Amino acid sequence: MLEKTKLRKADAFTAIALIAFGIWVLSEAFRMPMKDSWGGVMNVWYVSPALMPIGIGVAIILLSLALLFNAVRTVGLVELKAVALRFARRAVSKPSDGNVMFFAMASQLLIWVYLYIPRIDFFLNSVLFLMAFIPMFYFGSIRILKRVWAIYLAGATFFLAYFASGLGKLAYRSFKYSGDVLMLVFVIAFIFVVRGLIVKEVGLGKENARKLRIMLLVSILFPLFICPVFKFLLQVPLPYEGGIIGLMSLAKFRLFPR
Repeated sequence: MLEKTKLRKADAFTAIALIAFGIWVLSEAFRMPMKDSWGGVMNVWYVSPALMPIGIGVAIILLSLALLFNAVRTVGLVELKAVALRFARRAVSKPSDGNVMFFAMASQLLIWVYLYIPRIDFFLNSVLFLMAFIPMFYFGSIRILKRVWAIYLAGATFFLAYFASGLGKLAYRSFKYSGDVLMLVFVIAFIFVVRGLIVKEVGLGKENARKLRIMLLVSILFPLFICPVFKFLLQVPLPYEGGIIGLMSLAKFRLFPR
C-alpha cells in the first residue's frame, strides 16, 4: 500500500490537472447561449443548455481545490515543489520510454483534433493519423517511435505555420483544395519515409513486411470504409469535407443518382 505522503503528492498533481480540465469545461460552457429566441419565444436563462456543464465545471474546480488544499496541508508546498522539479529534470534530461510513448500519443491526438480535423479533408488526416500512430507501437522499437514522432511533429509545424500565417486562407481563395493537396503530398512522402525507417531499424524480413502491409491496409481502408458510412449511410456530416470526400460524393451521385 502506498504511503500517505505519496498519495497526497499524487493528489496534488491530479488536482491541478482536474482544475485545468474544469476551467476548460467552463470556457466551453460559456460559449453556449444563455438565452435565445426560438419561434418568436424568448427562452430564459434557467433553461439554457449551458447550465449543466457550468455546474459540472464549477463542481470539478471546487472539489479539486479542496483536494489540493488537503495535499498541501499534509505534505507541504516546499516538498511538492521539490517533487515537481525532480520530475521536470528527469523528463528533460532522460525521459523514460513510457514517458516518450505518452507524450507521443498525447501530442498526436491533440494535433489531429485541433490542427488537422477542422482544416484538412477528414479522409486524408485520418490516414495520416493511423499511418503515424500504428508504426509507433506495432514494430516494438522505441527508435522507430521517436523517428516517426519527429516526422509527424515536423509536418504539424509546417501546417501550423501554413494556417497561422494566413497563407492557407490565401491559397484557399485561389484553389479550394490547396490544403488537401499539400496533405496528400505529405502523406505519400510520409509512407516512403516510414518504410525506409522500418527497413533501416528492424529490417524488412517476412514478418516485418507483413506488418508493413497490414499498417498500410488499415491506414487506408479503415477511413475509406468509415467516411462513406457516416457521410452517405448515416447522413452524418464529417468535420471537414475536402477534396477526397468531394470525390466520394461525386462518385456516389454518379453511381446512385437518387
